[in-house]
Amino acid sequence: MSAIALGGGSSAVAASSHAACARFRLTDPLITGKTRRQLAQDIGHPDATGTIPEARWVRAMTFEALINRDEFATRIATTTVGSLGLTRPSGITIANARRDVSRTADLLGAAHARAMTHHVTTLVHSPAVPYPDFDAASATTVLPDFVVVAPKSDVSDDAWLIVGDAKDYERVRSRIDDQRMLKGYIQVAFGAEAFDQWLDMPAGLTVHRSGVLAVPRNSFLQPLAVTEDLTDHRAEVRARLLERRAEAATTKWSGNPESFVSHLAATFDPSTCVSCSLFGYCRSELRSSTDPLDVLVEIGVPPDERDSVAGLFGPGGSASPAAS
Repeated sequence: MSAIALGGGSSAVAASSHAACARFRLTDPLITGKTRRQLAQDIGHPDATGTIPEARWVRAMTFEALINRDEFATRIATTTVGSLGLTRPSGITIANARRDVSRTADLLGAAHARAMTHHVTTLVHSPAVPYPDFDAASATTVLPDFVVVAPKSDVSDDAWLIVGDAKDYERVRSRIDDQRMLKGYIQVAFGAEAFDQWLDMPAGLTVHRSGVLAVPRNSFLQPLAVTEDLTDHRAEVRARLLERRAEAATTKWSGNPESFVSHLAATFDPSTCVSCSLFGYCRSELRSSTDPLDVLVEIGVPPDERDSVAGLFGPGGSASPAAS
């Protein structure tokens, strides 16, 4: 039996970005049994906008490799603990979970014991955790880039688990806009929610309310840890999870990709829809439309401004002489 393709942190970001679009929500893999990328291919409009240029991919892989190096991983762990006001660790241990759920559980258990016995903080990179509510199912796992396990205090028998992600933003930290950071923290929040609902989470290990993003400090890709309270982000993630469940329970997959997708209303915005695998299909639909005003949708004229712009178009759909 093939695994259920549910996505992870990236799907959480997409769900937030495209929450207003019924076509996006009702083509959820929980409903269709296939990824949107596969669905786009099935309806003859393969996703041509969701791929990363090779140079960009190489840069991202380089930055992720730096995060895994001991000297940088140690700095990330120490900075994370310090920025959250936790006590300074006596040492830092680095471990690799290799994207394996069972290995992640073992490493977290060992990290918790190490934190209690020797007051050591552990950074585990490449962890894997089951998708929330799918512990017993064959589903794709959630893959944060790293987690930090740190003792709560000198006298406590419990430890914090702080979820983190490496984000190779192309600009240095001082110039990264808030919207890009927000998307990163939604991914981290999704990982935190997955760990919090994991049935095999080691006893005594609690998910911290804050998360961390490792971003480039300068053009040499030296990483910097930036922490953020995830309370609001996790509330949004939980709302999206409940929405996915509810719509999957009430929507029936017809089995015919073309007819199923075409009957779903799309809320098209060229500035945000480009990250959706169905972007090509929706844009083609607008371009072939006989409604002359659909061009306003395609070029991104806001809905509340379309009525005033509509007067520029004649009855036949071409621009009026006044607009020429």
